[in-house]
Amino acid sequence: MADPVVGSVSRGQTFRSTSAWGYTIVVWAFCALCAVLAILQEPAPTAVRVVLSCATAALLAWAILLRPHLRVGETSVVVSNVWRTHVIPFAAIAYVRTRGLVEVVVQQGDRERVYRSWNAPGNTSRAPRASDPQARNHLRGMGIAVQGHTHALKAGSGAAGRLIEERIDAAAPGAPAGVRSTWNVAVVAAVLTAIVVTAGSWAL
Repeated sequence: MADPVVGSVSRGQTFRSTSAWGYTIVVWAFCALCAVLAILQEPAPTAVRVVLSCATAALLAWAILLRPHLRVGETSVVVSNVWRTHVIPFAAIAYVRTRGLVEVVVQQGDRERVYRSWNAPGNTSRAPRASDPQARNHLRGMGIAVQGHTHALKAGSGAAGRLIEERIDAAAPGAPAGVRSTWNVAVVAAVLTAIVVTAGSWAL
């Protein structure tokens, strides 16, 4: 997922890949076609089941492909994935690393906790990019080839990484550094409910 869609939102910018939109639209178009054909050609009970199945598939496509994103706000980075959403204050971020995905690294004592964005555009090269010189040295010490962020990057990961770096530098001293993680209960519940209802309709 290399090419980004960057949208302005209140208090920040949202990053997700254009391929996520492409895949989702293909799924939605296929579901719409199947639903219309079922309504036109099938008996009412079967048509209802097919429409429910298509609606569930469309909801799944949104939840898995389109909803996940990375949002860079004024005080924190929001990594919203399928199951969980993490709100990471800039004061908590040790550095940003990009390879296939954008990774926000938080130092927790002697350990590093990595928060990966499911759907933010990553780095197309094999060597990961790290925003902090110490982080690059650390990765090289582990035998991992690494590149530094450069402003010549055209990938969306470069835009996301640079914006996060700028916000880290501008973060107020003493700002809260605790990471807040929550389960996406409403989304998961909606998807599970749709699956159960659809399965039940076919079982009748």
